Amino acid sequence: MVITSIQYGLALEGIATPIQYMITGGVLLATVVIDSVTRKTQKTAGRA
Repeated sequence: MVITSIQYGLALEGIATPIQYMITGGVLLATVVIDSVTRKTQKTAGRA
């Protein structure tokens, strides 16, 4: 649902399809990195 929202919003702005894919990929990559860092921090703090 989030990916579709991003793509729909970018399409409304008239951004080219390859750029949309790059932005969507960047958002997904950032999400994975943030999740990984948070899990690692929780594990070292003994909360996981």
